[in-house]
Amino acid sequence: MAKNDTTLPSNADVTDEAPKGGKGSEPKADEVELSEKENPESQKPEGSELDAKSKGEFINALGEKNKKLKAKDEELSELQKQLAEYQKKERDRRIADMSEAEKLSFENEELRKQLYQDKVTSFARTQIKQYGLDSNPLADVVASAPWLVPGIREHLTPDASWEEVQRIVEERLHAYLETLTKQADGAETKESTEKTTTPKDGDAKPTDAERPAQATTKRIWKKSEIEKMPMAEYEKHRAEIHKAMLEKRVVD
Repeated sequence: MAKNDTTLPSNADVTDEAPKGGKGSEPKADEVELSEKENPESQKPEGSELDAKSKGEFINALGEKNKKLKAKDEELSELQKQLAEYQKKERDRRIADMSEAEKLSFENEELRKQLYQDKVTSFARTQIKQYGLDSNPLADVVASAPWLVPGIREHLTPDASWEEVQRIVEERLHAYLETLTKQADGAETKESTEKTTTPKDGDAKPTDAERPAQATTKRIWKKSEIEKMPMAEYEKHRAEIHKAMLEKRVVD
């Protein structure tokens, strides 16, 4: 009868290491570091790819909207050109049916109208400069037709004479320019406040009671500003930018 083999395995036969590639193997620290360097995509925070896509889609939509607005502006310019041509033809037709005395009276009235328009627009430009509103987006509109701005047109009747137009503009334009000045000052105050009160990383955020009152003027965003904005900054202002787009406060 054969004896049981009770020979113990030698140290050469038993090791603490698991077979290579087995379930018990774990990657070394340098191997993990190398893997991360070779695959930088694995280090991106979750959702960054989606956020970048969202930002790209928004910018594309904004570009399409600006194209449509540009097309409408071109269409409006063409209509204005056609209107000017029609008015000139209508004037020529009216003059052709007039007597010499009527023509002289008509032409004198046109010169008188142009004289008053020049006086009123010159007054408006001087006032705009004195209020420091030369760079305001509404400056050109106010200077070219001050009788159409709010607070003035309400006081003019359809058949008002140009003497009346001049008087009302000189009396009431300053109030409208003061309103524009306050709006501009409010926008500058808000921007300055945001820069000085933005907490740094690790600083305690101000409470509602500590926050200064916000200006009522809404911010105008530029497309180039949004395109160059870092993703973190875009995420911070995403809701505000989308709202600005809907309210047509995003410009080229």
